[in-house]
Amino acid sequence: MPITETHFHEPIYTRRDKFNHIYDITLNEISNNSDKQGFSNFGYCSAILQRLHDLSCHEKLLFLKHQLKASPNPMRWLLDLEKLLEVNSWETAQEFNNQYENILNDTKPIISDLFREIDHGNYSTKLDNTEGRNSNNDIIYSTEEACEFLNISKSTMYKLTSSKSIPFSKPGGKNMYFLKSELEKFLLGKRQITNCELETQTNDYLARNFKY
Repeated sequence: MPITETHFHEPIYTRRDKFNHIYDITLNEISNNSDKQGFSNFGYCSAILQRLHDLSCHEKLLFLKHQLKASPNPMRWLLDLEKLLEVNSWETAQEFNNQYENILNDTKPIISDLFREIDHGNYSTKLDNTEGRNSNNDIIYSTEEACEFLNISKSTMYKLTSSKSIPFSKPGGKNMYFLKSELEKFLLGKRQITNCELETQTNDYLARNFKY
């Protein structure tokens, strides 16, 4: 995607070449989007636009909230992002670029809501109970949020998903998502019965199978 870069006053990225979160932008990712080694503003702008192009609307919100959580100045970062999107909504003065216009249309209402939250002091980097729900009013968690809910590490989560020991969704074959209700069932799936319950079950079994 040919882009017009804009300056980011406070870029947010992970210095290592390895992701420590699915919504991190890494130095390796920036370099891959640039003809330079290491950090470049063009590579950073390209990496952001590529992510926003690939993610669903729900994932765009999670991605932006993750970036803002890491930013020392969320309002400044949002202003820089808004400028980047607006500049790239037109490829040239004459030719309209539908690809960037779609990204702009998808993210503009999300960015407006985030601006409003920050301006009124109501900004939160976590999804509240009215966001990220499906048609059955169930809360959808990302991998990181699911790990936090279950109090387990990502490596443990990957073992559970690889062995299909825990239910999850993987739309488009990329990021994994989890329903809170199914995570709660997983937590309670291996409940240990009490001694009193065990004694009651034993007495019931003996009563059914042994008659004196």
